[in-house]
Amino acid sequence: MTDHSSQAIRGILASAGLPENEVCSVIEKIQKLLELKVYFEKGSNPQFFITLKGDTMNESTDKSKRSVGNVVGNRNLIQAGDENIGEINQQSTSFPYPAGVDINAVFRSLGELLQTLETPEKNKIVNAMKDIDDELSRREPDKEEIGGALQRALKYAKKAANFAENLDELKTHVVNAAAWLGERWHELTNIFS
Repeated sequence: MTDHSSQAIRGILASAGLPENEVCSVIEKIQKLLELKVYFEKGSNPQFFITLKGDTMNESTDKSKRSVGNVVGNRNLIQAGDENIGEINQQSTSFPYPAGVDINAVFRSLGELLQTLETPEKNKIVNAMKDIDDELSRREPDKEEIGGALQRALKYAKKAANFAENLDELKTHVVNAAAWLGERWHELTNIFS
């Protein structure tokens, strides 16, 4: 393993909370078990690569048709072929502390903004926002119901002709709503990537 790849893996393992005295043995075990080659390129645009040693995926010579197994989660990138170059532009979202979010004000502003969108689906957006208002008026609002209704409203809003023009303001409200709704609903912000 190169010095750069060792540094990259050390950084990843350290950020995951692994004690320094266990890092070396974990790196060796990972490489041995998975038969990996690890590369890290420094520079103004640092890149981290992990590749399989040899052609262990299957016998096909058409590398665009190889199976890579299961990919679970979101924001995954699979790229097949030889010497392909890919780029990932990932933006992280910071969520405010949920208790600090005035959810009634957030949804009031979001509802007003969604009303300005130019879409034939406006009635569906209005209905979803009404469902949110109804749920918020309860003594103990059901966050699952609210999250589902917001997801529905955003699905229709995304089709609006002027959606892109309102992206920044929409994102602010959706991030605040997602923070209040809880981690399960943070995926609502994926609509902006």
